Amino acid sequence: RHRAFFFFKQKTAYEIPKRDWSSDVYSSDLFAKAAAWPLDAAEIDRLMALKSTRYRHHLASGSALYDTAAACINCLGARYPLAIASGSLRAEILHILSTAGLGPAFRAVVGADDVSQGKPAPEPYIKAASMLGVEPGHAVAIEDSQWGLQSARAAGLRTIGITTTYPASVLTLADRVVGSLDEITVEFIERF
Repeated sequence: RHRAFFFFKQKTAYEIPKRDWSSDVYSSDLFAKAAAWPLDAAEIDRLMALKSTRYRHHLASGSALYDTAAACINCLGARYPLAIASGSLRAEILHILSTAGLGPAFRAVVGADDVSQGKPAPEPYIKAASMLGVEPGHAVAIEDSQWGLQSARAAGLRTIGITTTYPASVLTLADRVVGSLDEITVEFIERF
């Protein structure tokens, strides 16, 4: 997502603050805030399409996953039902999972276009837990941003912060913080 926002900044007259690049805000509000003047719906749609196109281009050039993601997903998925609650669009999530051969590992996928209020609102996590048939208090969210942690906590999930995007000092809402996905094992979750 970061590369797509950087490209967006280069190719348009709009600048989205870097703090919003990982905010899981994937709505017209983000683009409307970036403009120095009011945008009409057609211009917002054009800007969202431009960003989405660039994001898909980035995905086509290689894996969007961290090196340790597939192993973590396979390890945890062998023991627990997995879901994704993301600020990305559903089609983008499914494309990433399909490209990596990880689609079957997830029983539920909730994208920004599947909810009326995205992160930091709790709706994405509430919906994901419901789709899994799991009480939110019995679920664990792995998050790399304060917005995701706010969303998961508000939904009632326990949280693990991962320092792939932000340092631990920003992930203070997490119950635990790790530096890499390979630290998150079944044993780690069982002790949680």
